Amino acid sequence: MKKKKSKFRDWLPWLGLLTGLLIVAWYPATEAMDAWRRSQIGSQLETQVQEQDDSVIRQLLQQAHAYNDRLAGKEPEIPEEQILPYEDQLMVRKGDQAFGMIVIPKLGLNMPIYHGTSETVLMAGTGHLKGTSLPVGGEDTHASVSAHTGMQNMRGFDELDQMKSGDIFGIRILGMTYAYKVESVEVVLPDEMDALEIQEGKDMVTLITCTPYGINDHRLLVHGIRTEVPEGYFDAKADPVVVLKSPRIWPFVLGTAIVVLLVIVTVVRNRKKRRKGKKTAL
Repeated sequence: MKKKKSKFRDWLPWLGLLTGLLIVAWYPATEAMDAWRRSQIGSQLETQVQEQDDSVIRQLLQQAHAYNDRLAGKEPEIPEEQILPYEDQLMVRKGDQAFGMIVIPKLGLNMPIYHGTSETVLMAGTGHLKGTSLPVGGEDTHASVSAHTGMQNMRGFDELDQMKSGDIFGIRILGMTYAYKVESVEVVLPDEMDALEIQEGKDMVTLITCTPYGINDHRLLVHGIRTEVPEGYFDAKADPVVVLKSPRIWPFVLGTAIVVLLVIVTVVRNRKKRRKGKKTAL
């Protein structure tokens, strides 16, 4: 009985370490599950587009461009009374679902885009800011896409502050990819949104999130201007340095490193004890 109790006590510290490691692994695990969910949404959107007639896709794009022209104060190709309401724009199927995906290869981030920026939307992915251009390209357009930072069980725009001038991000809508090169990055107060206005002759998209991390009393704006889609764009891998800089993964990385170190130290000590024991026996 004493031997059994002794063995159990020997294992207690390891059980404690394993339990702690599982706890800190919760965030990376749930975020991995959410990343899988987002990839499924992207696949579903692509399937929906492929199942549609080309004429339907053309009509949806025509509607979106007419919506943007009206927003920019230009004469739309479609009579104003025939332009679809905001909530129905770019929707292959009506309902509360995403209409596109935002793709940021540098961050290894793919997120669905929904209409509006309600809390429900931002808990599911990114939200298109109503009152800004729809993200389908064209002169005199400026779309804005917003996402949370520091959410539980979800990796939003947490690493958006790693984006620099010259970096590329893209928007995938109705089977088409629109690429944007980061032109500038700025931090503003929540009510300082003049930078989201349409700039004459430009095709722009601005990504928005709260900053600084955990305080969220300012807004980080990443302004992109239309560019050609780079070759191999969707083959780009996430920058591991950027991922490791995320404070959400630090506890797991640190915990794993400590456990591995303790295992190595314990194995080395046990080997030394066995060697000493053999020498003494001789």
